[in-house]
Amino acid sequence: PVPMTLMRMLRILRLVRIVRVVRLLRYLAELRTIVVSIMASMKPLVSTIVLLLLVVYIVGCYFTQLTLNYRLDCVRAIDTGEECLQDGPELLNEYYGSLGTTCLHLFQTVTGGMEWRLILAPLIDHISPWMAIVFCFYIVFTSLALMNIVTGVFVETCSTAWQGGQGRLHDQPLEGALRQAR
Repeated sequence: PVPMTLMRMLRILRLVRIVRVVRLLRYLAELRTIVVSIMASMKPLVSTIVLLLLVVYIVGCYFTQLTLNYRLDCVRAIDTGEECLQDGPELLNEYYGSLGTTCLHLFQTVTGGMEWRLILAPLIDHISPWMAIVFCFYIVFTSLALMNIVTGVFVETCSTAWQGGQGRLHDQPLEGALRQAR
């Protein structure tokens, strides 16, 4: 009777192991779907980054050039004895002193790393109040138009990858997977 009890215990343990494998396969299928979706989204991700950097670069060139023109006009005004706001170049230099800092701050405003009203204030105060319209157009275009289109592309890519991955999961029956797990 003792060996028969031991055999029953081994069968129960094998059954428990099979149930664990089945539960693990469920999680692996979800994990596999996530990994396939991420890998399928790499190409649109790179395209999105390039497009976003291009928009940031173009707007950054515009604002950096405006700031440079203001600073040059301020130097000329001081040379001729005219009045110029002395704190203007320092405030503008902090956010728009070079193309790199301008692009960094513009990227931060779109991605939520910095409040855009802080970056906009020197432009309004020292260059023109019309810069608010240009800056707001940049924010609206990148935040609403560009990011929503990108989200749609990612969802479509992930959906396509998920459907393709799901079809491959149904090609292999569960029994075959259980046999391989043993």
